[in-house]
Amino acid sequence: MNPIIINRLSEQEKFRQVLIIFSTLLIGLFLTAIQPLSAATAPQQSTPDESQTTAATAGQTETSTTPTQEFNEYYSKGMEFIRNNQPDSAAAALERALSIRKDHMNALTNLTRAYLNMEQTGKAQDILRHAFSIDSSNSELYRLRGRLHHITGNLNQAAQAYQTALDLNENPYTLNNLAYVHIQQEQFSQAVPLLETAVKHRKEAYFYNNLGVAYHRTGETEKAREAFRNALDIKPAYAKAEQNLNNILEQISDRTDVEARSDSVQQDEFAETE
Repeated sequence: MNPIIINRLSEQEKFRQVLIIFSTLLIGLFLTAIQPLSAATAPQQSTPDESQTTAATAGQTETSTTPTQEFNEYYSKGMEFIRNNQPDSAAAALERALSIRKDHMNALTNLTRAYLNMEQTGKAQDILRHAFSIDSSNSELYRLRGRLHHITGNLNQAAQAYQTALDLNENPYTLNNLAYVHIQQEQFSQAVPLLETAVKHRKEAYFYNNLGVAYHRTGETEKAREAFRNALDIKPAYAKAEQNLNNILEQISDRTDVEARSDSVQQDEFAETE
């Protein structure tokens, strides 16, 4: 073979290898240059675990409640039970509310009222003791203390507590309660001005009925009849006031001595605010 041809082929082979190496380098440089651009434009995707964790956290945020929200829920339920005359359910709800805010005065007073309505005087006394440690000048607390003594038959202590409540705040319900104590103690002349003031503040049927009792027992028959009629105007189905009025009318028609039949007039039970 001609050696010149062999040398020419060798030169061509070397040139081809150089081209391959050079092309490989160019491709490498190109790929290196476009890699950052690809990373920047690629969509960001979180792992499945991260997505699930984020969703779970969002769900917890939506469903969780704060202590204030929880307190308001139980307190509102308790007050609704109070209005519906369900003291046992009211006590349970208000106890839960106070486990969150133990010094909330309205919750304390209404829990006391619930226990008094169930005549659970021991529990009522414990709640009152705590409430007085927070505010010893609260007139409503003294009124509730008066109810506590009233229920347990301590009329003198009840009257003293009611009077203290009145000294702090002239509340018509406290006026009625103190007047009722005087009626029970047959101190009718002391009950009259209290009840006359009470009906000026608030037109309640049982205020007028108690006023009619006090008028009747002090010999004011016409005023008693008017008071019983006022009670029935406010509450037409008020059985006690209706019976008391009928007894008064019978006494007048029979010309019977008022004091001889005074026991036939029924006094009402003392009332309490919601």
